[in-house]
Amino acid sequence: MGTTNSIFSIAEVQEDAEFTVYLTELNSYATPSIDYFEVDARKPTINEIYHSLNKAEITILNERLDLDNEDLTIHVFEIKDNESDYGEDLTLRYKTNQSLDDPIESIGGIKTHYRILIKLVTQLTKLCGSMYILNPYESFFIERNKTYNEIWSSLLIKNYTEENL
Repeated sequence: MGTTNSIFSIAEVQEDAEFTVYLTELNSYATPSIDYFEVDARKPTINEIYHSLNKAEITILNERLDLDNEDLTIHVFEIKDNESDYGEDLTLRYKTNQSLDDPIESIGGIKTHYRILIKLVTQLTKLCGSMYILNPYESFFIERNKTYNEIWSSLLIKNYTEENL
């Protein structure tokens, strides 16, 4: 699990044909067609991250804020859920002194298992529209209002099928 995962809104890549082609090169869980469009999709806010962590029953073990420069804050969470044996990383980047209700710049998980990120993102999609979890090897398109259990069950079936082919 040593891979860095990025989490971002479909709004950032909608109608981007190159991105859609790139996804075909990865091990992908669900890829929308190039025509798929969500009008109200957007980046989440800091408050929505806190809300979604709580709704997903993900515990914040620790938080720290670092300044990348005068204009950018790096907000690092150590998170855990009932399936984790140890804390995992969630990193937000946003403009320093921005409101808790302004969209953040980026979300990432360094060496964070995609399972816990899927739990978070399924909650975020209810507020912000569909999102991606992406690393150099695989992508997960989390469609608005899909549940964690639906996605996780599909992934388990897919992995079982691939292992037994």
